[in-house]
Amino acid sequence: MGIDGYPQEAKNNGQEGITRLRFTVNEQGLLVVAEITRSAGASVLDETALSALSKCKFRPAQRIDGSWIRGEVEIEFVWSL
Repeated sequence: MGIDGYPQEAKNNGQEGITRLRFTVNEQGLLVVAEITRSAGASVLDETALSALSKCKFRPAQRIDGSWIRGEVEIEFVWSL
């Protein structure tokens, strides 16, 4: 991976795209499920997005009464050279 987080292989091949991920964070703030819902069209970009997501720390969703709950989120990694 390049110093900027862009995979060197993808840079060398001029690969760009959007990886959309859907993931679930449990009541303890742990990532429990992650899936690609839209591929960037290059597996190296998709795999890098999943890897980056797995390194994140999360705060679980919270109800109005303050109790923590499981939550689902969808984000996009935009890969542009």
